[in-house]
Amino acid sequence: MDDFPESSFQFEGRDEILGRTALRWIFDIAPYASAFTPTFAVESANVGSAGRFWADATTNDLLRPEVRATEVPPGFPIASVTRTIDYGKARLGNRDVWLPQTAEDIVEHRDHLTSINRT
Repeated sequence: MDDFPESSFQFEGRDEILGRTALRWIFDIAPYASAFTPTFAVESANVGSAGRFWADATTNDLLRPEVRATEVPPGFPIASVTRTIDYGKARLGNRDVWLPQTAEDIVEHRDHLTSINRT
């Protein structure tokens, strides 16, 4: 990742996830290169992101990214955010497509409240 020297991706191992053999990777992306932008009311923050993701060992299909915000600005009302999405095949018309199946956001606010959104 020469374009983003403060970002890293590293192979971590193999797992069984969602009934499939998967390759697990860890990553850390600097705020200037991250697309993760938490929003609260009308405020948003440019943050870094770190976490891991799993890809099917045979097809390389993305099975699950697990992303947490890093370097959250101290004045932002949210202290931390973690997002997990499980992907799977869905039938649309006459073809199979890869779509999110479930998602979970865990948000810890600076006032020590935690909210969890599962869809």
